[in-house]
Amino acid sequence: MAWRSKYVDWYRETERSLEGLAPRLEDREVVDAVEAHDEANIRLGGEERPSPSLHLKVRDEGVTIAVRYDSKKSLDHLARILDEVHSEQRRSLFENVKSLDARYQTRLYAGAADDRPELTRSYLAGRLDEQLLSRLLEEAGSMRKGGTTVEYGRSVYRQPRSPLLHLAEVSTPLDPAAYRDAASRLGPLLGVLLDIKTQREIIKERLERPRVKANRYRDYVEALNRARREGLISAERRRDLDRLWRDSPSDRDSLMAELDALLSPRDQGPK
Repeated sequence: MAWRSKYVDWYRETERSLEGLAPRLEDREVVDAVEAHDEANIRLGGEERPSPSLHLKVRDEGVTIAVRYDSKKSLDHLARILDEVHSEQRRSLFENVKSLDARYQTRLYAGAADDRPELTRSYLAGRLDEQLLSRLLEEAGSMRKGGTTVEYGRSVYRQPRSPLLHLAEVSTPLDPAAYRDAASRLGPLLGVLLDIKTQREIIKERLERPRVKANRYRDYVEALNRARREGLISAERRRDLDRLWRDSPSDRDSLMAELDALLSPRDQGPK
């Protein structure tokens, strides 16, 4: 269908704006991503890493781009950013959204049978914080389950509906320069979201951590032995440094730096 081809040029602008964060697609792949109701969703992750989609909507009055979460797997993956293991990503996420101006919105939609999602919540993206994100994720979960709620003192049954969370959504006129500027500001936010680890990756890191620690101690011992062989430290000093490594974990970086400095003249050789 020829009308779908209008998305190709706008997706090319998206690729340029996001500098490697958007997948490189052939023209046919872009056209295939356009759905019957005239919107495109470009998946950024697979089954192993259920990341968000890039949602594009091109109309006569302008073009919209959003970072969209539209499945239970992707919403559950986003929720991992609230875990302690992702504290650095969480801090970076909220710092980045605060830099977005009033054009950028965080919106929760309820899917509908006629492919016209109903807007249920809308906030300035710059207001997003841990409390608001938790509330939106909780509401998305309730929307998916459906059930009876109390509204204005009356019990109301809600059919299960599919939540669509646009973590950041922005619209611009049909002007490539304006669009590139708006889309590029989503780059830092998207980079953080793509850095959220899966449960498998977290477990793998935990299992590998003891081995990393063992390898570091092995390197330290080798450096101690070399310094002793070359007469740079006494046997007593070598024992003290070995003991300090075990007794003072917080000092290990400085201990390794001290040995590196001691050995570096030998590594550099004569000048």
